[in-house]
Amino acid sequence: MPENAPTFSLTIHYADCCGNAKNCTYPHTATASTEDTIRKIVAHDHVLAEFKDAYRSKDNFVRAVVASMDCDNEHSENPNEWVAPKDIPHMFLNIPCVIVTSRNHMKPKGGKTARPRFHVFLAIEPITDALAYAGFMQKVQTAFPVFDDNALDAARFFYGNPNAEVTIYQGTSTLTRFMEDMEAEQMFAELDAIPEGRRNSTMSKIAGKLLKRYGDNNESYRKFLDCAGQCTPPLDDAELSQIWRSAQGFYKKVQAQPGYISPDEYNSPQWEEPIPFEQRNLPSFPTEALPQTIRDYALAVAESTQTPVDMSACAALAVMALCLQGKYRIKAKADWSEPLNLFTVIVAEPSERKSPIINLIARCL
Repeated sequence: MPENAPTFSLTIHYADCCGNAKNCTYPHTATASTEDTIRKIVAHDHVLAEFKDAYRSKDNFVRAVVASMDCDNEHSENPNEWVAPKDIPHMFLNIPCVIVTSRNHMKPKGGKTARPRFHVFLAIEPITDALAYAGFMQKVQTAFPVFDDNALDAARFFYGNPNAEVTIYQGTSTLTRFMEDMEAEQMFAELDAIPEGRRNSTMSKIAGKLLKRYGDNNESYRKFLDCAGQCTPPLDDAELSQIWRSAQGFYKKVQAQPGYISPDEYNSPQWEEPIPFEQRNLPSFPTEALPQTIRDYALAVAESTQTPVDMSACAALAVMALCLQGKYRIKAKADWSEPLNLFTVIVAEPSERKSPIINLIARCL
């Protein structure tokens, strides 16, 4: 690390309790840059993100400037594959970070043997959206599966540990840049030397991919020039500039198309709120799509058995398929045809009248 590099300081929001999973309030904030000071703070339950009104929830997420990762080494039962706190600075070179051992460090937990268990707080570029933060964390965990994949959401908290061991590692970069460089290296690894005759077309494709993924900015252009280093012989600067300008023009047309998704939205998708399993809002069965006679009979069976028409209609479809499967075939292509098979199943609890329905529908057979 350069001698004039700034000292990494960590802002921690902490509670008045220790080991309370139900607590959501973290009213105290402290910024610390020494191991002793951090050790005193993390003796309390704590969070590394900032939340509105100091109340921890995804909806209250304000901002994060560190990625808070959890390492329990449960990815393997082979001690030779475990990661120790001292290994972290070698995994993330020149990235400021703080490592705090957890309360179960070198202790048995959940039926697993004693092993290194610790938290890692790595400096990142500020993120102000909860979903974007979770997406970034998922990207890091995918690249480094040693970290817990169940501890990636924006409302993550950590139990206090009065006996924590704290280590600070200084650096001048961020995990954000580290991940971007890793993606670029992967692109280079997949990119063979670009020979004469394919240089222009290949670099045009690369320019388009970079613009769609990262947007039209200096970072995209820098990655483009890095990829151009694979050209043999090299393309001159004027030709590379022309390729980039052409890709920019095409990218503007892409941006104007309906359904265009910006790089920010693509890299940090805004998922809709999941529908709880307990909440069901299913469409009604389209009985109007059935032939008149079949529709009337399915409705009559449903009324007679006092069951949803879905059950009798599905059974009717299966019976019709059985009657037709030996008479017709569907020809997908010259050498491939299939009979008109249709497989249906009625799913219901015992005594919900499945058998009477099937008996009534299959009587004609």
